[in-house]
Amino acid sequence: MEVEAANSTAVAKVPPPRSILARILIALLIFAGLLCAILLLTAGGVVWWMRTRHAAALQAVANEVARAHDAREPITTLDCYDFQSALSKTPEITATWMAVVESFDEKELSRESRLLIAGNSPDEKLRPGAPDSTNSAVQVLLLQFDDTLQATHAEARESGQCSLRVAFEDGLNAKLDHVQSLRSIARLR
Repeated sequence: MEVEAANSTAVAKVPPPRSILARILIALLIFAGLLCAILLLTAGGVVWWMRTRHAAALQAVANEVARAHDAREPITTLDCYDFQSALSKTPEITATWMAVVESFDEKELSRESRLLIAGNSPDEKLRPGAPDSTNSAVQVLLLQFDDTLQATHAEARESGQCSLRVAFEDGLNAKLDHVQSLRSIARLR
């Protein structure tokens, strides 16, 4: 009996065998835990990398702003207006240039002219006496805009500072309507 009692206590201490399903479940839980740990380490590394890149970008912007201020370059909208209106030793001639720009009707040019003028046409077509010459039509067109051309030539001979109006607060959407008109006047020359 004693042997049976000793065997029964020894048998009782041995845990019952686990089922295969329980072992698979434990393995999956360990795998999921490792996967979460790897994911957290990777996410932490990405966050650290992004923060260091952001800090480097902020430092680069701060350095560029300091450089621009040291060079007295405009940065803000107010800086741009101050830079544009800064007094120089030359006279202000913006009003007369604006009068030249406003004397030019670009719509009339596009409506009246289907001519190929300097830069868009072979030189042979502009020469008088050449076959298919457009010289006489070009001369008529130039006479039509003669007042604007004469005013442009007169202003070009003047010395001074011209600061055309720009709404700097609009940023990249700022309209520069006068630039296209000046380009068209320059192409008439």
